[in-house]
Amino acid sequence: FPNMDDPTGIKIEFRNLPRCRSTVRIFSLAGDLVEILYHDGSDGDGSLMWDLVSRNGQNVTSGVYLFAVEPDDGKFEKTVGKFVIIR
Repeated sequence: FPNMDDPTGIKIEFRNLPRCRSTVRIFSLAGDLVEILYHDGSDGDGSLMWDLVSRNGQNVTSGVYLFAVEPDDGKFEKTVGKFVIIR
């Protein structure tokens, strides 16, 4: 639902992230860095929302994107994956 922080309500959510501080990097299929998100999962919350705005302040377009989760804690493995945005 829309709220004061995100009036459009458009976002995606990364779930099941490690219970530690992590960096999530999002890339286009061409390998261009789209956004860097920081997650503090030390409180046990494994969710991180992204408003689909790139690091340049532009709305991202429809397409396939790659992501990499890099935990700061060595107990957790680096994870990579992909997702699709359809507008």
